[in-house]
Amino acid sequence: MEGNNKPFKRLITAYLINKLMKEYENVFDKSTILSSISLSLVEKLDRLSQYKRDFLQYADNEIYKTMLEVAESHQLFDMTIYPEYLEIKALLEKLTFLEPVLKVTDGYRNNNKEQMIPVLISLFKYYRHRIDYKNYHLTLNEILDLDELLLTDEKVDELLTNI
Repeated sequence: MEGNNKPFKRLITAYLINKLMKEYENVFDKSTILSSISLSLVEKLDRLSQYKRDFLQYADNEIYKTMLEVAESHQLFDMTIYPEYLEIKALLEKLTFLEPVLKVTDGYRNNNKEQMIPVLISLFKYYRHRIDYKNYHLTLNEILDLDELLLTDEKVDELLTNI
């Protein structure tokens, strides 16, 4: 059992994704709540879920553990999705609030979902994770005049004399 073939790599990568999905079950199950916060995060979660659905075959857990040892020792993972898996895994480990908050958030009814979105936005900002631009409330203090921004010959001469 060398595992140096595509079916093995896909199967063991799907197994790793399945383990991640079990650990962060609420994040994957209620990812639609996050779509108004970070669409790119939701797309990555969906890609991982789809990959698991496409390639995971259910078998004895001991077989998968043995296969995982072989795959880890020789880096036999499907590199089309494995870097994304690592990125999401690191992100979920960093954003420790995500699983508990989504666990208490109702995913189907709007009872507390609308109240939790601003809280989640604030937590994403606190942990310095980039979210969709619409969640940043940026205001301009003054409207800029485009004529002031143009660099004319007179302004160049003025700048050169002030050096």
